[in-house]
Amino acid sequence: MNGLIKIDPEGKITARELYEFLQLERSNWSRWAKSNIEDNAFYQEGTDWWGFVTMTNGNETKDYRLTIDFAKHLCMLSRSGRGKQARNYFIEIESRYQKQLEPACIEDVLIASLTQMKELRQTQVEQGHQIKQLAAKIETSPKEYFTIAGFASLRGARVDVNRAALLGRKAVFLSKEYKYDVGKTHDPRFGQVNTYHSDVLAEVFAGR
Repeated sequence: MNGLIKIDPEGKITARELYEFLQLERSNWSRWAKSNIEDNAFYQEGTDWWGFVTMTNGNETKDYRLTIDFAKHLCMLSRSGRGKQARNYFIEIESRYQKQLEPACIEDVLIASLTQMKELRQTQVEQGHQIKQLAAKIETSPKEYFTIAGFASLRGARVDVNRAALLGRKAVFLSKEYKYDVGKTHDPRFGQVNTYHSDVLAEVFAGR
């Protein structure tokens, strides 16, 4: 697969190239791009994707530069063997990159940890207002993680306790399959509850 989906020096890929690799026969480029990129509530323009115009056969065509994280999300939503293959490839690339950044000594570990803590605090301050507006009113971190109740509220859906438990079991299974951590947060009604990545919850609720 190496070379089939190019990653530029800034760690971005083009959406059209990913779309063509996934071989989405039941869709078309314009409709797929609008519903999965432009109208995606969890990935934002200027942070996760950037639109640009290119020339194809003398005609202007819109394309998008995507972060690898967003590309993994789109691969999972394709629910295909090629989607899983592409997602595993992106995970491998990220793993290689992280190994290059591993600190060499304890001093580097401490400096890196303190820097990460500072960045995390700043991010939490900036996102605090948005998180408080969640209909579920349950604060979770990082921003991609939600409780079953919180994600259902964002989608305008209602789930009772039994249904939430069933969806939670599915979310745990998919989190293990896609190698996502399962988080924890406090719900004033139920005490400590699990949180799941939005990619996992999107698939769980799609299968309701």
